[in-house]
Amino acid sequence: MKILKQISITTIAVIISMTGIYGGYTLFADDTKYDSFLEESSFYSAQSAYHSGMNDLFNDKISKVTTIVDGGDGFLANKNFNAPGGTDNKSYKEKCGDENVSTLCVALEAMDLYLVYLGYIEGMYGAIEDAPTIEEALRKTTQRNDAIEDEADNARRVMEATVKAYDEFRMAYPVHKKFEETIKNLTKYKLLLKDVRNEASHFPEEFIDTTSKDCE
Repeated sequence: MKILKQISITTIAVIISMTGIYGGYTLFADDTKYDSFLEESSFYSAQSAYHSGMNDLFNDKISKVTTIVDGGDGFLANKNFNAPGGTDNKSYKEKCGDENVSTLCVALEAMDLYLVYLGYIEGMYGAIEDAPTIEEALRKTTQRNDAIEDEADNARRVMEATVKAYDEFRMAYPVHKKFEETIKNLTKYKLLLKDVRNEASHFPEEFIDTTSKDCE
């Protein structure tokens, strides 16, 4: 069984087509702080470490988004908020770096991590599990193999949903900040208006040498 063959071609095509380039996806071999699953020898430990690493990846990017947007209205001109020109699945690591928070760069990094993970757990498929009896070993091996097959699809679905949620957050957060600023300004206006009314209340209802309260 080849897990990599079960990867959604549509998912990969959509992400790669954003760069205008089609072709084989190259797995990266460099160490990252999100791939601690490569140090795990059991599938279940690797599974837990992978999802923890993917969670850390998106949390880090979300934190960077808030930092950039909170920096002021010029965030749209910030090179790290937008995808570098000509970015594709082969050059994204060099062009995007660690600080870029564009959806394209983050999606490519997440896809890369996902594919490395699939390749890693595929290597575990078929290995006989340790058990006191042959029957127990076969049962545990079959159970684990079934879990690996399910994980190939489940991990992809989770990644797709997370990329979509990240993209929505990246677009919505600036609007949220602008809304907060508007509310803050309206509050200031309300307080200033209250001060004006308080000052106006000190004026007499009738001025000296006048016979009417109305202005003519």
